[in-house]
Amino acid sequence: TRLAGSSLRVELLPDQSPDDLTARQQQVAECLAQGMRNAQIAETLGISLHTVRRHLEQIFRRLGVNNRRDAVRVMRTAAAIAR
Repeated sequence: TRLAGSSLRVELLPDQSPDDLTARQQQVAECLAQGMRNAQIAETLGISLHTVRRHLEQIFRRLGVNNRRDAVRVMRTAAAIAR
């Protein structure tokens, strides 16, 4: 999944199934990787701030991380491996 202007495609780690992140979670993850804040993600995707927070919680849980920085690191590592 890619957002307009995004050069990073969020890929899953080899031991994760394609169903681990929903399409919307993929979009939120891409915004996160672009350095967007929660309010920017909400505005970009047309969803509430509360919904952004919930998606981030699920993304962190599914990636096995506790914060934004680690989530982006895992996504970038996975994207590099996929190349």
